Amino acid sequence: MPKTNQTDKKVVAIFKLMEYLLEGREISPKDPVLLDEFGISYKTLERYLKDIEMTYGHIITVKRSKTNYYKMVKASDILMNFIKLKDSNIGFLFDWLKDESIAYKELEEDTKKALQKISVKDKEMFIFKSYPFEEFSSEGIKEIFDELKIAVKNNEYRDIEYLYDELERYKDAKCLKLVFVDNNWYIAIEDQNSKLKFLRISFIKNIKKVRDYSFQKSINEKYIEFFKTFQNSLTLYGVEKITTRLLASPKIAKYFQKDMKKFYPSQKYIGTNHDGSIEFSLEFTQPLEILPFIKRWIPDIKILSPKSLQDEFEKDLKKALF
Repeated sequence: MPKTNQTDKKVVAIFKLMEYLLEGREISPKDPVLLDEFGISYKTLERYLKDIEMTYGHIITVKRSKTNYYKMVKASDILMNFIKLKDSNIGFLFDWLKDESIAYKELEEDTKKALQKISVKDKEMFIFKSYPFEEFSSEGIKEIFDELKIAVKNNEYRDIEYLYDELERYKDAKCLKLVFVDNNWYIAIEDQNSKLKFLRISFIKNIKKVRDYSFQKSINEKYIEFFKTFQNSLTLYGVEKITTRLLASPKIAKYFQKDMKKFYPSQKYIGTNHDGSIEFSLEFTQPLEILPFIKRWIPDIKILSPKSLQDEFEKDLKKALF
């Protein structure tokens, strides 16, 4: 095989491994699925993992039954936000190499040095269509984002004017987290009624610092588990989850097979039918959390249960048709 093909093969494997590590997977160089996916030997996969470990300080090895497993214990928040993008690719990592890039300036020094080692030829392998900071086209939005970063870092309050359908004012909003989800930036706040809300940053019209003291860290701590498991900006906090069973037609079944990347964290494979269709389940806290996803697959996804979700789905379709 020509040398260039071998190089390309290694680059793809390295970045896929980085993606898996950033997603929280523990990787063994003896993993038969990965060995088959990359078409490489155990020793080659182990060498790739060691290369990643040497480059990034937050990759460690854990020994179990005489086998080393590689895992990530610390990662840049920006990298983690990127990896959560379901349909993105690693291409925009290369955009961070530009000196004027906001994301690049925020990376740790060792990460910058590692990215700078990527050759120009390797960069040309990838195409990127979006990255987390592209929506900040105006100086005003950039300033709001920077102000929110300070507020989140210091557990501070802000008054926020927010315009979606109509202007809303959030007084003394506790700024909890900056969240990149569904290809958009949000600020997670707790409002005056102690309700958690996600506000899309591009819809924020004004922000003002209030109070000279910070809110207690315990406010953030009560949402720790929620922030680990929420699916999108429409996931409701403190609401009991409902499970829906869905059927993917044979036409799209390949996207819902057991080993395919999930569209939602709660997605579970149930089984494959004789006709090739696949049953799977999702959890949701309100119909809006998953209905847009289901609608994208019309007519190849069918709601099996619950009936209440099917009724809501049919109501939306009637509104669209009449």
